[in-house]
Amino acid sequence: MIRDRDRDGAITNKQIEWYKEDSIQYAATGNAFNGSYWECYLCHKEFSKKNALNQHLNSPVHKQKVYRCPNAKTVCGKEFIALAGLFSHLESESCAYMRFEKVQQQVSDVIQGRRLITSI
Repeated sequence: MIRDRDRDGAITNKQIEWYKEDSIQYAATGNAFNGSYWECYLCHKEFSKKNALNQHLNSPVHKQKVYRCPNAKTVCGKEFIALAGLFSHLESESCAYMRFEKVQQQVSDVIQGRRLITSI
């Protein structure tokens, strides 16, 4: 829905193809055990239990950052895996892109289909 309403890419990064990652579950094999710990092959973080590594693999930590702050004035550049992270960033007013109340109103308008997403 967000990508459909963000036709100009104001808050979404362009991607070649969209994959539904919610249905994918990753599970470590015995190859992830390095002799002492269960090791993530992406970031090399070590875990004492296989279950902890599986939780790490299925967390958002290595997912692609799809959303970005639209603040071109100060060139914020922050990117987010989840839409909630972008909303929290904007609501915190940390980059002074817009006031909290305006974020709330604009999100409401977009979700209810009253407007498309555009840069201010």
